[in-house]
Amino acid sequence: MKSASDMPVANEFADYPEPHWVHTVMKSSVFIGSIVGMLVMGRLGDVVGIKKALILTNSLVVATALASGLLVWGPPNVLYALLVFWRFLLGVGVGGNYPLAAAKASSVGTVEEAVTKAGRAFFWQGPGSVAPYAVGYLLLLIPPFEGITSLQFRLVMALGAIPSAFVVYFMTQEPDDKPSDERKKTVREASGRKPTTASASRREESHEQEVKRGLTRTLVGTAGTWLFFDIAYYGMNIFAPTILKSIFPPGAPLATIAVRAAILPICGIAGTLVGIPLLGVIGPRILNAAGLIVAAFLYILFVYMQQHNAGSSALFGILCSLFFVLKGAPDIATYVLPVMSFPRSVRATYHGRSGSAGKVGAMLGTFIFPLLFDSGGLQLVFMIEAVACIVSAAFGLFLVSPLELDDQVISNSGQKYSVRNVDQDELESDEALQAQIYDPMSVHITETKESINEMKEEIGLLHHKIDLLLAGRGLAAASPTFAPASGPVIVNTNGSRQ
Repeated sequence: MKSASDMPVANEFADYPEPHWVHTVMKSSVFIGSIVGMLVMGRLGDVVGIKKALILTNSLVVATALASGLLVWGPPNVLYALLVFWRFLLGVGVGGNYPLAAAKASSVGTVEEAVTKAGRAFFWQGPGSVAPYAVGYLLLLIPPFEGITSLQFRLVMALGAIPSAFVVYFMTQEPDDKPSDERKKTVREASGRKPTTASASRREESHEQEVKRGLTRTLVGTAGTWLFFDIAYYGMNIFAPTILKSIFPPGAPLATIAVRAAILPICGIAGTLVGIPLLGVIGPRILNAAGLIVAAFLYILFVYMQQHNAGSSALFGILCSLFFVLKGAPDIATYVLPVMSFPRSVRATYHGRSGSAGKVGAMLGTFIFPLLFDSGGLQLVFMIEAVACIVSAAFGLFLVSPLELDDQVISNSGQKYSVRNVDQDELESDEALQAQIYDPMSVHITETKESINEMKEEIGLLHHKIDLLLAGRGLAAASPTFAPASGPVIVNTNGSRQ
């Protein structure tokens, strides 16, 4: 590619020739960095507070984005090695924003408001995904001069620092977070709740243990559905230019390719705008499953249409529909589902764990895609991605156990709520509510066991009363433990013995 031309030209050398190892290592470094960031920054947010963790992770993004543009130099191997290093650290910062942004957006209000606010926070990923293409397109309009490629390359990298710099500034203007235990104490005092008795304290501890056990099971669902979804999504998203080349005839100018590539995330933005209101209506679990099933159908439809020699416009339309559905349903739902599924006190931690599984899926999708594409073409890739969508839907439906928004719960004080109207401050201080919302299966099992034990006690008490009654009449005890040693005695219904 010539530095100052928009058209591909044969027999030209790249200004920044890539060593053979760059293509794989560059993508791996960003993904691995994101996984580290989600796990570390998510946990850090629950330990030191969301505000401090957000300042740290976005400061890291600012520093490494600037370094990616300014602190890379030397021959190709050295230049790209430095770039890989900075992009790894950039991945840590960007990955940390996933759980922290979700936890921050969902930290106040009712459960329904938490879900909706997290969805709105997720929306800005759409414009963010379009921004590099828009910046790249504008940079291509700069009149050619000596060294223009270096300027374009470095500006694309360094300008990523601007959004995170704004986040750092605005976060420093906010008050510090309160630790979870302090929030619980404040809510209890404000509500006038009396200190718990020993039995009530034991009951709260039992509920807390139920929630912890349920969170581990739920994590398998939220992480599993995110992992398989990202296998399907990132395989298509990262290699969108390759897919577009297989749909359209070759030889298009770089500007045309950039416009086509930008249309896809724009369709995703439109889908997100439709999906956010649906979050508060049907909840993230159902939205996730429905979107994945529709996406699987569209993948299969694309294969069918391509086998029957459909035109480029028809295939591109299906591709746009896929971006619309995937971004408007499972992409937003997998991000919001941990908000609905985990208590506020550990939400960033578990969101980070769920998201890190998604990034593992993204790595698999990214690295499996070219192998499948080379062996079986785009049709094989899309069929496997359809299967991944179905498996993802199954994880979200059958392993994620929180109640739906319209289900009813009862607080420690006996007040009845629908889940959507439960205030998070009260929820954080009420272990019984947490158990009902975040681990209803264990609650039902525990209630069933308690009912069985109560029935056993009542039966035992009834046996004891009958034994006393029979003993008063000189008859054999009804309970086996009081049966006479001389052998069984049969008592007729009229009270006579045989």
